[in-house]
Amino acid sequence: MDTIFKEIGLEHLSFRFQEEKIEIQTIKGMSDEQLIDIGVKTLGDRLRLREKCSNNPQSSCSAGAALSERLNVV
Repeated sequence: MDTIFKEIGLEHLSFRFQEEKIEIQTIKGMSDEQLIDIGVKTLGDRLRLREKCSNNPQSSCSAGAALSERLNVV
């Protein structure tokens, strides 16, 4: 996920998404208000972030699969 933020010049916000436990597939469905609240202030940045997350191969995994994967690690 850090790579996505670096590619669009938002690396300074990467920690906020990690802090809030927001994953790539979640970003695609976030509203403008939610993204603004977390620090993605400009429309262009929000559009680029959603586009990068939509085109990312990791974004195709479902939240349920990710949760199952985490639970199996324990």
